[in-house]
Amino acid sequence: MREILRPDQVISYGSNVVGLTPWTGSFTSINEAIPNDATYILGGSSGEELRIGLAATSLTQFGSDVGVVRWRAAKISGGVIGGGGNLNLTTSVYNVRNGSTISFGGSTMGGWQTFEQQFSISALYRSNWQLGLTFRPTTTDGTTTAVLSWAELELPRPRRVTLIL
Repeated sequence: MREILRPDQVISYGSNVVGLTPWTGSFTSINEAIPNDATYILGGSSGEELRIGLAATSLTQFGSDVGVVRWRAAKISGGVIGGGGNLNLTTSVYNVRNGSTISFGGSTMGGWQTFEQQFSISALYRSNWQLGLTFRPTTTDGTTTAVLSWAELELPRPRRVTLIL
């Protein structure tokens, strides 16, 4: 059995550096159980990072050390999904409370794509933890950015053992 954590807050839309465009949208656009590409968070300038907090979990023991993060994203330019120059989207899972982070290399973006990445829970777990996700688009043309329509994180629950006497 697995526990699915969905976005429940946006922690940061970017750096607030003058001249850079932050991400825009609400976490409610990406926390559905089934991806809906009609609702999304729009990426900011190249290098601007979106930090999303996930619903808290009370799990302190796990059935395995493997968690899975999934997200659905595309590149966009001039309002056209899949348009524009080259875009990479770097994604990370992090522990909000202690800053531990696992980053996944940049995903080369086109039209809508669903990504899945496994990670080691023990690299992030500490007592009293809360997990989050980060997304950072990188492009060279200055007009292309990412759109994010869905994200979730899956944790393995401990196995239940039934004793028959």
